[in-house]
Amino acid sequence: MTCCYRTCLPHSAGRKDIYKRTSVPGEDGVEMSHSKRVYVVTEAVENEGKKWNGLSDMLASVKSAVDDLSLDESAFYIGPQSLADAAINSSSYNSFRVYISELLKGGVTEFDELGEALKKIAKHYDRTDQINAVDLKGIFY
Repeated sequence: MTCCYRTCLPHSAGRKDIYKRTSVPGEDGVEMSHSKRVYVVTEAVENEGKKWNGLSDMLASVKSAVDDLSLDESAFYIGPQSLADAAINSSSYNSFRVYISELLKGGVTEFDELGEALKKIAKHYDRTDQINAVDLKGIFY
């Protein structure tokens, strides 16, 4: 039995059985297909999505803090002979800060999209299970 979540929830809670087709080499070297059962705990997948959305919010606050960390030339000024160095250092620092801010912005977007995708996957599994249950009722009843 394979579980999709690190802290395996009780398998009776929201578990969906899925058959995954895999190919394996047979005795004569020809590939043969067989089914492998995979268990999906949809509640765990949805909780994982919520976790990534929370991480996105945390990263957004880090990005906001980085955006407020600009330094002008006076922060690098240590005397008359360092005026040119102060301008270069300030420019370098602020360019790097903008670069890090853009990386964090991308992380916020990606984490949020990952969270939403995981929640959609969980809903899709649940919806598919409900459709299959309706189909089976039509067959047996």
